[in-house]
Amino acid sequence: MLIHLQPAQLLLMMSKKALVEKIQKGEARWERDTMQGHNAFMMQEEERREKARKEEEAKASKAVKTAEHQAQMARLNGTEVFAGALGSKSKSDLQLIVAALSLSIDGKSERSLI
Repeated sequence: MLIHLQPAQLLLMMSKKALVEKIQKGEARWERDTMQGHNAFMMQEEERREKARKEEEAKASKAVKTAEHQAQMARLNGTEVFAGALGSKSKSDLQLIVAALSLSIDGKSERSLI
């Protein structure tokens, strides 16, 4: 059976088809963009978790080193000999030297070394 379409009906049918295709393309594009956005979010979330894990490991490592240093200083009972330039010493060693010399930690000593 052959249906004769008037020009207005033909135009309407073509515009419906074009509209459906446009909607389908838009939905496909939206789905693709949504998946890309989700993947990007998941990657950022994984990076954030990895960064937080590394920070926690660094804090734990620092705490262990501090505890080891304090235990070592307790064993030495203040009898450690320091040699060499002060610039090559660690912060904790410098703090021990300051304490042994009874100097102020803030650098404003009332006591003169001369």
